[in-house]
Amino acid sequence: MTDSAVDLWQVTLQSTEVVDPYYLSILDEAQRANLLNFKQPCLRANYAQMQAIRRQILAQYLDEAPDALKFGKGQYGKPFLENDPELAFNVSHSANCFVVAVSRDCDVGVDVEVIKSRNNLQGLVSRCFASEEQAYWQALSQDQQLLEFYRLWTGKEAFVKAVGRGIALGLDRCVIDTQQPFQWLRLPDPYGSVLQWQIAAVDLEDQQVCCSLVHNKQHVTINFRQWL
Repeated sequence: MTDSAVDLWQVTLQSTEVVDPYYLSILDEAQRANLLNFKQPCLRANYAQMQAIRRQILAQYLDEAPDALKFGKGQYGKPFLENDPELAFNVSHSANCFVVAVSRDCDVGVDVEVIKSRNNLQGLVSRCFASEEQAYWQALSQDQQLLEFYRLWTGKEAFVKAVGRGIALGLDRCVIDTQQPFQWLRLPDPYGSVLQWQIAAVDLEDQQVCCSLVHNKQHVTINFRQWL
């Protein structure tokens, strides 16, 4: 892959309660141990699928066997590849939609969410949106509010994942410019200028899913990949 590209892999998870023996064979000891934490068979199978497919996708970039990959964790727990720390990646899943973003020499984060009504939307907006975002959202019609909630939410989630901090960083501190969609208005000081970070709404050709991708490179080409 080129240094000016982000590959975004879309995977449709199989609905099953049985862990695929091949998937199990390429997981490391820690991942196999984590399977025991899932009491429901379907969740156990989903975890195995995601971990194994992530290995398969990343292994292609390194030209190595999937079971040869070794993962470490950064200061705040964000995973990285010990085999090639400069190959950045991030993953997200919602229901049966699983996405893997891959780039080189780049901080990248991705978030995908199935669009569904929630009883606590107003509470989440109050806690996690900045005042400008709240005012924008409150002025929308009820139908618009649902979609715009997820557009803003996935953008914020993708950013805190890109920097490896998670929601502990404060989603209300990562402010999207609602007057210029897919640009940032404010970000926490340690992460530089808002112009450094790019945000893209990603069309996964599924009207039930909202996905955002955040990276800190200029003029990146997003390559859409389908995992079969």
